Amino acid sequence: MRIVQLLPSAAFGDAVGNNALAIQTILRESGYETGLYALDIDKRLPKGAVLPLKKMGHLGKEDILLYHMAIGSELNDRLPSFGGRLVVQYHNITPAKFFLPYDFNSYSICAWGRRQLRAMADQPALCIAVSDYNKQDLREAGFTCPIEVCPILIPFEDYDKAPNQAVLDRYRDDWVNLIFVGRVAPHKHQEDIIRAFAWYKKHLNPKSRLFLVGSGNTERYNQRLSAYVEALGVQDVIFPGHIKFDEILAYYHLADVFVCMSEHEGFCVPLAEAMHFQVPIVARATSAIPGTLDGSGVLLPDNDPVRAALAIHHLVQDKALRAQVIESQNCRLQDFQYEAVKARLLKILQTFAKESQRQLSWRGFLPCYTCFFVQTAIENIFCNRPCLFAFLSSSTYLFTAKRRAADLYSATRFVHHRRMKATKKDEVLHFRKTSSWCAGRDSNPRPSDS
Repeated sequence: MRIVQLLPSAAFGDAVGNNALAIQTILRESGYETGLYALDIDKRLPKGAVLPLKKMGHLGKEDILLYHMAIGSELNDRLPSFGGRLVVQYHNITPAKFFLPYDFNSYSICAWGRRQLRAMADQPALCIAVSDYNKQDLREAGFTCPIEVCPILIPFEDYDKAPNQAVLDRYRDDWVNLIFVGRVAPHKHQEDIIRAFAWYKKHLNPKSRLFLVGSGNTERYNQRLSAYVEALGVQDVIFPGHIKFDEILAYYHLADVFVCMSEHEGFCVPLAEAMHFQVPIVARATSAIPGTLDGSGVLLPDNDPVRAALAIHHLVQDKALRAQVIESQNCRLQDFQYEAVKARLLKILQTFAKESQRQLSWRGFLPCYTCFFVQTAIENIFCNRPCLFAFLSSSTYLFTAKRRAADLYSATRFVHHRRMKATKKDEVLHFRKTSSWCAGRDSNPRPSDS
């Protein structure tokens, strides 16, 4: 049995791709034959880590295809053709409405993905949602299969590597550093973070700066953010762009508060990252964010900049409150530890594999079970209707159509119920009719021998 992973696009530094690579590692460590395939592969990924789709081949009925659903793709329509038993890990699809004013291509892909999600609702044998919010999203899309919840695999040991010293030397001072890490995209609402920071810097702490770490391909939205910073007249808003991993680590080490005003998240890995770096979190209570924090951090009911700025100020000034928030985040972080999530995911896949193999064994037994009744029926015909049995013995249909055993059994039962009303000759003709119908041949009886 193989457990094969498939995703539409394997991008460097992407949360979905990183999760798939981590799953591949634990499957190999557990002794499974596995592979990771994608339609599009980022050239910056290690060579051989992700293989092109054409090398996957067709899967056997005992194999498992673990598909990562996160965006509209032609793969979503081709899943039944790959074979195997389909398991979907759902990372959520961003609602298309966020992209309509900025990027029609992104809008079209997300809208396409939402339509495909509803269309494939009856295909998976199992779904794995990375959050309870995603599970509810699948139910609303019409999925009726079992849905398990398992967080994203995050290898936190990678975050203990040395941070970029140049970044640390540049910004390590007595200023308060606010940070948000994530793709620059409309649904992340970086403009709400900028607005809250502007109020905080003007009214509460002039010696503060904001790092918006991440890149994006929505050029019109990027331009709007830059224009918004200029319109507010706020200084010290820094966009590092797409940077190396050690630079991201450095910004986390510098951070005093992590601020998230996103309106849509399927899980939000940076929240768990902030927990790991002991950075208190202020976040808007939308989508999967309350579930990811699960009582930790500071949740905001709306995007009010004054409320957000005051929450940031209290976390900076009140040491006792800061310690309390970090302690609650540490408790929540235990649920995301690599070994805990690894054990949870392996249990889900192993349970599914055992149940699927049991069902396959039962299905393999059914033809033999059906043939037992057919054999019993034929033995009764041999004892009670020798003339009919002579015809059956000469019929190639009986000995060449094992797959139609149930139809043959129905045909013989039909003859048995008619035996009291028909002559032996009529019985033979009636059986010829039914057996021809079962075999898909001409149902007209042969002319009687007279």
